[in-house]
Amino acid sequence: MGFSTNGPGLWYATRATGLVTLLLLTASVLLGVLTAGRFASEHPNMHIIYITNFKCGPDSFVKHYLRDVAKVPFLVLQFDGHGNDAGYLTRCEAYLDSKGLLRCTNTQ
Repeated sequence: MGFSTNGPGLWYATRATGLVTLLLLTASVLLGVLTAGRFASEHPNMHIIYITNFKCGPDSFVKHYLRDVAKVPFLVLQFDGHGNDAGYLTRCEAYLDSKGLLRCTNTQ
């Protein structure tokens, strides 16, 4: 069974290959994020800061599953490529401060 280089068979074959690749990529991203969430839920000194794109691809639904798996609060930063680094750093610092990790305590 072969495909000609100028018929609809090649078009369908390339579309199917692309679909399979997209599904495998989505599954690997989902499994990776959920594994990290499970790891963070088992280690209380680990905190999740989930940096994602502008609701593109698997990121649009992964965080809902992460919430169920992690069972701890986490920070989600979505960027669209037009932000600056200082804004993200400030948000990360505020998140860690809200969890009491950046507060200086005087032991005297």
